[in-house]
Amino acid sequence: METKQSKGDSQMCAQTRLIEDYATGSEIPAKPEEQYRQEFEHTLIDDLGYPRERIEIEYPIQRGSTRKAEAADIIVFSGAVGMDEQI
Repeated sequence: METKQSKGDSQMCAQTRLIEDYATGSEIPAKPEEQYRQEFEHTLIDDLGYPRERIEIEYPIQRGSTRKAEAADIIVFSGAVGMDEQI
């Protein structure tokens, strides 16, 4: 018996492919928009000299007291991550 892949199955396979994030070194899904974030991370680190340990990806940001926290694509802290909440 032969199994056919539907269009949805091939999209699922593409979504589960992982790449290494340039700033954090963690594995992340290889979404199409990720190419732009990776280019920006290279600019922050290689061209502008920001240290990797001050950069967080998909960091939760609280905007107001009644809204649910949202994830920011890229955050650059003024100090070590976790010790300084100034962004």
